Amino acid sequence: MKSSILPILGAIFAISLVGRSIALSGANAGVEEKADTEVTAVAQTEEKPEEEAEPDVCVSGPILESFKQQQANLQKREQEIAERERTLEAVEKRLTERLAILDESNARLADKMEAMKRTANEDITHLTSMYENMKPAQASTIFDKMDPVFAAGFLREMRSEQAGLILANMRPEHAYEISIIIASKNADLRPTVK
Repeated sequence: MKSSILPILGAIFAISLVGRSIALSGANAGVEEKADTEVTAVAQTEEKPEEEAEPDVCVSGPILESFKQQQANLQKREQEIAERERTLEAVEKRLTERLAILDESNARLADKMEAMKRTANEDITHLTSMYENMKPAQASTIFDKMDPVFAAGFLREMRSEQAGLILANMRPEHAYEISIIIASKNADLRPTVK
């Protein structure tokens, strides 16, 4: 609707200009030709497709300035957001790299811990084997000096026959204490005897 009103207003304005020109110049023939040219120009403007016409400006003055300021603020905000996104992407990339390094370090640490556990188990197995190969009287002298929990751990790993012989050669109160420790292991998992 606006685009069809503007050419009409332009034509009316052009016609009024032509009318004034004619009145001021005394109605000479050159003025009429000029008026015809202006009317033709107005008619050509009316025939122009809408896409070639300049866009209508609906606001001006302080409203236009406010709009321009808001648009500038929005563009500035968009730039800030884009910069933050780039920064976040860089941080995310560094974080991903560091997590990969951390995962690799954790894997190496887990391997070392597993190797240490194997070594510790091998040491206990080796020591247990040494106690098993001792004469029961010699081993019982050493076991009598051990902490009962520690001694119970070794005796639990030994063959039953050898462990029994060592226990039989120990002081009775110490052997009893070790026996209680061994018997109480996993007691909560065994059915109760009635």
